[in-house]
Order: sequence, then structure tokens, then C-alpha cells
Amino acid sequence: MLPAGATLTGDGAQVAPVGEIGDWLYDPDSAVVRAHLVAELAALLGARLMDPHIAYLTGPFVETAFARAYPIEEVAPFSLKKLRSALRARDIGRLTILKRGSAVDVEQLRRDLRLTGSAEGSLALTRIGSRPIALICGPGQ
Repeated sequence: MLPAGATLTGDGAQVAPVGEIGDWLYDPDSAVVRAHLVAELAALLGARLMDPHIAYLTGPFVETAFARAYPIEEVAPFSLKKLRSALRARDIGRLTILKRGSAVDVEQLRRDLRLTGSAEGSLALTRIGSRPIALICGPGQ
């Protein structure tokens, strides 16, 4: 939910740039996505889309009320075995799982990962084109 008084305006006709994955992942607030203002948010943040059809933004860190920001630590093709290993190497036990454009069942994935660590992290599942990817991130801000 956006804080009272936060406004982002536009006509929804803008097109956000698409580019390489940056240092931060932005998960826009659902109100921004519903209002078709993702491109306006991208301009505000100096960010870009990773895929033209997925509403995740990436770029440098900019504090915003319109999206939750996650520091990206690793980007890899989706593989349960490699993902489990990478999360265990980081001692992750508490994991926030985000997904856009992914058919993965989040609760099943959580069971399959069998995490037991003491650290907290975030995982974003998405795709670039037809390639499923996993972004291992720090806790959101």
C-alpha cells in the first residue's frame, strides 16, 4: 500500500526502456502496475525493464514509495539444485519469494528448497524472453 500523499502521474502511454540487469531489483506496487505507470516509475528511478512484458525494474538504488527495492546478489538460470546450493551457501533460512512471469508454485518451491539457515534473503523468479531466471537478493527495502 502506498503512503498517503504519494503520487505518480502519467497517461500510461510511456514505454520503459529494456536493458541489462542492474544492482537493484524494483518490484512496483500493484497500484503502479494497475495504473500502467511502470514506465513513469522507471523514468523516476533511472531504471529499466529486464523484459518488455514483465513489470520488474532494475537499476541503481533510489529510495521510492512506489516499489520495494532488493539488492541483487546473483542472477542465474532457474535450477532447483543450483538455487538450493546458492541459498544454503548464504545461510538463508527465511526467504521472501517473488514471482512475475514464472509458472513455479511458490509453496512447493519453498518445500523443495528445505532451507534451514539463520539469515534472511529474497528470491525473484521471472523470465527474460522465454528463459526462466532466478535473482537471489538481499532483504527488501
